[in-house]
Amino acid sequence: MAWRGGAMVLSLPLMEPSLEGVGHVSLYGSLLCLGFVIGCAEVARDNAAQSMLPSIVPSGNLERANGLLGSIETAGNSMAGPAIGAFLVAVFIPLPFLMVAVALLFAALLTGSLIGDFKPHAQKPRAWRADLAEGFRFVARHSMLRVLVLITGFWNFFAEMAVIALVLHIQENLSAGATTYGLILAVGAIGGVVGGVIVAPLLKVFKTGVLAQWMNLACAPMFLLIAFAPGPIIVAVAMFFFYLSGIVWNTLSISYRQRNVPDAIMGRVNSVYRPFAWGMMPLGLVASGAIVNLAQRSFGRETALTVPFLVAAGGVFVLAILSWRPLGRGFK
Repeated sequence: MAWRGGAMVLSLPLMEPSLEGVGHVSLYGSLLCLGFVIGCAEVARDNAAQSMLPSIVPSGNLERANGLLGSIETAGNSMAGPAIGAFLVAVFIPLPFLMVAVALLFAALLTGSLIGDFKPHAQKPRAWRADLAEGFRFVARHSMLRVLVLITGFWNFFAEMAVIALVLHIQENLSAGATTYGLILAVGAIGGVVGGVIVAPLLKVFKTGVLAQWMNLACAPMFLLIAFAPGPIIVAVAMFFFYLSGIVWNTLSISYRQRNVPDAIMGRVNSVYRPFAWGMMPLGLVASGAIVNLAQRSFGRETALTVPFLVAAGGVFVLAILSWRPLGRGFK
């Protein structure tokens, strides 16, 4: 991130935007390359963090710990981060990147200060393909992990299908502006924060399998509510519960994986889990655009913008029904 800020500093003063293409080819290329590197680093960091947590937190507290981490990440990524970033950009364009670099350095120092044994038992060095194959085999042979990775992948597919359609639905169908859209996303983020905080208390009332079943099902009516909402307030309420249920589900799924995967292959299993779980998200974005384009030929623009929510609601409902019994049996 410091490299990205440095690249921008070296490129100052920035030229006026070009109407014929990229105005500053070297800066644009640097940002693309660094964005790729940061994306790869983020995946490695997320896998490592999930793999380390069982060595830091007792098994019985995993849901609480994962829930709090989810709340903090949601608050930072969706609420505090964009607001602070917008302010820093107004002061000096490279400043947010430089500040993030300082924050990441501080986070690295904190991570290095953790006390514990975070390395699996020594094994003979092997090719990365062998490690990856071992992770695939473990997931393929574990019935509950197969269910969880399929649910997460398809849930992300339908969720992204709806989220990308939200901006045009709010702008065109509800005649609301950018401020309203931002506030709706903020309300959704608050729901995610609340969801992470209440996971542990909910598990004192509901069995894990029951909670997972209902959180998986909860998004279907929320998508329908967004599609037929008469105004932005109802959409904001739906987004609140959408994010809440998503964080609760994610916390239960991650905690199960941490509790049931051997430490020696935890990182490999997480690496296998993520490509499908996250890889379905861009497919959902593409599918949403294709659905709107096809639907507006027959139903008009206004109705077409609601179709992704209807498809997502139906998809999540079917997913919840198909996974109802496996989740009830699999979570212990």
